Amino acid sequence: MSQLQILNLYDNKLSGNIPECLPNSTTSLLILDLRKNEFHGKIPTTIGAMHQLANLGLNGNHLQGPLPPSLANCTDLEVIDLGNNMIQDTFPLWLHTLPQLKILIFKSNGFHGSITPPFTNDSFSNLQILDLSYNNFTGLLPEKLFASLEAIKQLKASPYDGLYMGSSSYEYSVTLASKGVDVNFTKVLRIFTTIDLSSNNFIGSIPDSLSNLTSLRLLNLSHNRINDSIPLALGRMINLEQLDLSSNQLAGGIPQTLTSLTFLVALNLSHNHLVGPIPLGNQFPTFSNSSYVGNLGLCGAPLTRSCGNETEPPSAEDFEEDDEDDGFMMGFTWKAVVMGVGLG
Repeated sequence: MSQLQILNLYDNKLSGNIPECLPNSTTSLLILDLRKNEFHGKIPTTIGAMHQLANLGLNGNHLQGPLPPSLANCTDLEVIDLGNNMIQDTFPLWLHTLPQLKILIFKSNGFHGSITPPFTNDSFSNLQILDLSYNNFTGLLPEKLFASLEAIKQLKASPYDGLYMGSSSYEYSVTLASKGVDVNFTKVLRIFTTIDLSSNNFIGSIPDSLSNLTSLRLLNLSHNRINDSIPLALGRMINLEQLDLSSNQLAGGIPQTLTSLTFLVALNLSHNHLVGPIPLGNQFPTFSNSSYVGNLGLCGAPLTRSCGNETEPPSAEDFEEDDEDDGFMMGFTWKAVVMGVGLG
């Protein structure tokens, strides 16, 4: 099998350890897709000998960590999909040495700690899909990582590269959250971009620098402990289609600048401590009550509370009681719309 380039064993009942000797017989392998099986144990360090590997798909197994640093030798990697395993590790410092990385999925594992490696401006310059949801990351949101995402600042998709990520012989597929459920994207458009850091323990404020990612289409920071206010600068993210900031500790008003997001089709700001009138204009009249529930200080359509009838601002106790009644950890219910990108 020394000339084998694609090994696709997706969605079978294979079990046991991933063979340590696998790389020895597949030195030319470009695609290793072992997703949705029942493999357990550690990821073999010998995979690092697959120097031509472009796609490593291990999602949906029972693998444990930490990740082998030898993967840093696979400098052609474009996809690392390790979601839905039992990997225990901090954010690997060596990841920023992979210059071709486009898709990084760590969803639903045991990753932990803060994300503070020494990123440079070109550390993740080609990364378009980042899913770190359902882990135990802590500390501030990774501002330096955001600053390194050059492809999401100004996406340059050449028509000569094809419509979808991958190649003519093997187009990449991923499973990502959309409209509150996991969706299998059997093809991924080259213009598709997403950042999902939901269901972790990030704290602090949303950095203004996030707004420089003007080609971003999906942003999910829900179910963390983010506080302060919603930055006015988010209104510069002109291609954003889905925005979920729910179940945090955000305070202040909803910026009028968000009405500049004319492609926005799904918005969830529920279960925060937001106050004041809901903005009017462009997409905002299309959002329902569920986008704002759990913010006792908000007023105006579509809520029944009129902005002209305030008597006194809600107290901190009111917020605590509201969180208990409505369920602070309620998931995001996407508005029933068809997303404009990413579906094949």
